[in-house]
Amino acid sequence: MSTHDFAAGDPRQPVLASDVLEDVLADLKMQSGRKGKPYGIPSGFRDLDSMTGGFHPEQLTVIGGRCSMGKTGLALDIVHHVATEHKIPILYFSLEMSKEQLVSRLLRSMAEIDSGKFRFDGATNAEWNRLSMAAGKLKAAPLFIVDFSATTVDEICGKVASLNAKGNGPMLVVVDYVQMMGGKYEIFDNLSDTLRHLKMAAVELEIPIVALTQLPREIENREDKRPRLIDLGDCTDADVVLFVYRDEYYDHATERSGLAEVIVAKQRFGPVGTVELSFESSCGRFRDKQIKMVRN
Repeated sequence: MSTHDFAAGDPRQPVLASDVLEDVLADLKMQSGRKGKPYGIPSGFRDLDSMTGGFHPEQLTVIGGRCSMGKTGLALDIVHHVATEHKIPILYFSLEMSKEQLVSRLLRSMAEIDSGKFRFDGATNAEWNRLSMAAGKLKAAPLFIVDFSATTVDEICGKVASLNAKGNGPMLVVVDYVQMMGGKYEIFDNLSDTLRHLKMAAVELEIPIVALTQLPREIENREDKRPRLIDLGDCTDADVVLFVYRDEYYDHATERSGLAEVIVAKQRFGPVGTVELSFESSCGRFRDKQIKMVRN
């Protein structure tokens, strides 16, 4: 066979634009008919969804930030909305926390429990009632957690295939966080390598993947500590890049106390800009605030 020949069904086989035109037009019609609602899996944040349209199949979304900015908190708020409110299956790879720690954090966040106060004073009757309600919602949620053991892209694909075979196939995968990935048979040289393989997995699995990443500490040497795309290095394989930034972490006297910025630094098919959310540090929850949008 010539190097220019393709086997039947080979995805590299050239196709005419007209062959996909009908599907594309149907997809555009569906998007248009949503009338402001996200046409992908909603994040639960109205303003963010109005900018991104939610999470889409084959899409790689990166959520980046420095330590304690709230990357995991934001991811868990998304998980709470997607799995408990919409009953959409999620596969969450927790590479830093055990499944017990992750569920505990999610429960306290859903119940709006002050974590510091809870550790020392316990919970009031009202708080226990909220925890019980949160536990009921979580019990009915299609949320699957893998902690520590799955650290390679191959294992991620394997776990998704296993759930698919049982009829519990996830529609969204979250990896928290990518610097913890890598194993004996799969060690990537840098972050861009990891993101490239995660993007390939998203395409292969035909589902969105959300990957959390730690940004370098050099950011904190700048006067303006808001993350920039350059801080992520080569992120050409990411479809969407979101940065989490809270000014009050660096300046306790800031007028922006209680506010968080989700910076949409890259979006392959949409606008970039900044979504402002309120942030409740006591329970680590994000809520809708307002939006400032900059068009490409």
